[in-house]
Amino acid sequence: MTSAKAESGERKAESQEEKSDLRKSPKALWLLGLVSLLCYLAIAWLSRQFGQETLPEDRPTLWVLAWYALAFACYWVALVLVLRRPASRWLLISIFLWSALFRAVLLPSLPVHEIDIYRYIWDGAVLAEGVSPYRFTPQQVLEALEDRSPSSLELSRLVHLHEQSPSLAAALARVHYGDLPSPYPIVSQAVFATAAYLTPDTASPEVRLVIMKELLVAFDLATLLVVVLLLGETGRNRAWCLVYGWSPLVMKEIASSGHLDSIAIFLTTLAIWLLVRTSRTLAGAVTARRLMGIVGVGMVLALAAGAKLYPLVLVPLFLTVWWRRFGWIWAGVGMTVVAIVASLLLRPLLLPTANMTVSASASQSRAMPLLDKLEKENQAGTVSLSAPPLPADPQAGIRAFFQHWEMNDLLFMVLLENLRPQVDVEPRAQPWFVLMPDAWSRAILLCWSNWVDELKGGRSLLSKRPQPTPRVGARCFAKKAPDSFFGPGSKQKLRDYSFLLTRAILSLIVLAIAWRLAFQWTGFQSTGPEQCPAAWCRAAMLTLAWFWLLCPTQNPWYWCWVVPLLPFAHYRAWHAVAACTMLYYLRFWLSAHFPEPPVAGTRYDGENFFYFVIVWLEFLPCLLWLFWEWLATKDRSRNNWHISRPLTLPSPQRGEGTSDSYFSNDPNRVRVSDPLPEAVKYGQLPLGRE
Repeated sequence: MTSAKAESGERKAESQEEKSDLRKSPKALWLLGLVSLLCYLAIAWLSRQFGQETLPEDRPTLWVLAWYALAFACYWVALVLVLRRPASRWLLISIFLWSALFRAVLLPSLPVHEIDIYRYIWDGAVLAEGVSPYRFTPQQVLEALEDRSPSSLELSRLVHLHEQSPSLAAALARVHYGDLPSPYPIVSQAVFATAAYLTPDTASPEVRLVIMKELLVAFDLATLLVVVLLLGETGRNRAWCLVYGWSPLVMKEIASSGHLDSIAIFLTTLAIWLLVRTSRTLAGAVTARRLMGIVGVGMVLALAAGAKLYPLVLVPLFLTVWWRRFGWIWAGVGMTVVAIVASLLLRPLLLPTANMTVSASASQSRAMPLLDKLEKENQAGTVSLSAPPLPADPQAGIRAFFQHWEMNDLLFMVLLENLRPQVDVEPRAQPWFVLMPDAWSRAILLCWSNWVDELKGGRSLLSKRPQPTPRVGARCFAKKAPDSFFGPGSKQKLRDYSFLLTRAILSLIVLAIAWRLAFQWTGFQSTGPEQCPAAWCRAAMLTLAWFWLLCPTQNPWYWCWVVPLLPFAHYRAWHAVAACTMLYYLRFWLSAHFPEPPVAGTRYDGENFFYFVIVWLEFLPCLLWLFWEWLATKDRSRNNWHISRPLTLPSPQRGEGTSDSYFSNDPNRVRVSDPLPEAVKYGQLPLGRE
């Protein structure tokens, strides 16, 4: 009886302590929330000046970036405050409510320097109409409108869809790369179609935007909840969820611009949480339960890849965790599930297919009266339907993305420009950082093109000339090249081959990093702290981060892939990347205000000044900071190596954890939570090295 009263008293004391903490810290937290809310209200108001009717030079890009800079400052200060105390239920509720409010404010805003969402709207309407989004390009639909004689029933359906909905016509007019079919996988297309079903035919363009963004924000908020679960499962302070919930980059790219990445981010984070949870709960489970758990994790990972391809880089990590926890047989079962489900979902994009169409009878098409009339008149001979146009290549969109698209990249750009001979390059577009002589780059590209053409089974570029021996110098080797390869008009050919070579080199590096991290952080190399599930999350975070850094398309919204896993980052520099990526939007301001050189005394115009100068300012500080932190951690690890090796840590347990020392003044403090030994919790022992 006495013990029960004592426990009851302890609970009341803890509850009162939580409420007192809520009254103390939320004053500052609520103040930061109000300032952040003011920032997003200002951004939503300024976004009205980014409409199609506003000239590019009149758009307030710098003002928007300034408000986002203030939001980032509030975000970092709030993160420091919440991590100084244990997470409480009321603190988590306040973080979630502020996160939802920020997103609600940005929902009605117009996308700032983004138009991808208009492709989502059109693709969703096409799929809801019963036609595959990979069947016709937007350009084919516009041409059919001009001809006024649709040459197929499916194209007639799309023409009628365009005519009956002015808002869809406006969306189609703003679709970029309209000569390519949709590059988005089928899981994302299903979400687009859901938005189309929920949207009335008479809806305005603004209503269509809001409905599409509401679905994407729903996935976004669901990700926040999964992050809370993941932090609890790994024993981390759950207040770390503010890293994702309050991130201004996530607000900009999902709530404001409406990027589809929120779908894949949710599914990927869910797959990681399920991996961590099942690895703990299914270790001694019966065969049937273990099979269901592993199959479920594999299906979620495959669905994530079916929404966006990037989760496939996490396959080595999932494979090694399954191998480590359950053995090779169960790892094979999990990978088989991932391979089968992902292949089925990605088949329209990555594999040759016939004309992929959706059954009209199953789609409940709203254009059926028109189609019935056309079919009857065609059978009666009163109307002649011409032969259908050649279908769009379903792989054309994703193939163009892999072979040509390059944006906002640094490491990829440096390697690419050094491999590409500067032939026919205007002075305003010549990079300042090219060090490789043209003769060397030509020799490398000739060898590469020869190997690629032979691999494809085609004729080699050098088939009409004798092959040079390895002893021949680069200058002589370049002289033996056919004139068509380096002559006039070869600029695109050289860029294609150099782009393919650069992607091949960096893809191998990404694979090496993914496997290295998977083996290092799943306990294959030691019996130390690398075995804890928090280390697996850190490995996933590093895999995605370096995959993004080595990609040719480093769009800011792609960094949102990493943000849910930032609580497991070992270095503080990773938290600065999101803010630095916002410099990407200076590209639009520079292009509008400096269409001709010079800019700041350079030989570049505005667009090339962004590529060759601003991109360095965007990434180089973060890379140098990472390098400095890596050196500091390496020195500390070497000094304490004799202490850290023999130690084996217990598996983390679920719980709130203690106040996180990540932002402590002591740089050597280890960022782990209870229940770990005090010597590790407050000592000099690092969890591991990246």
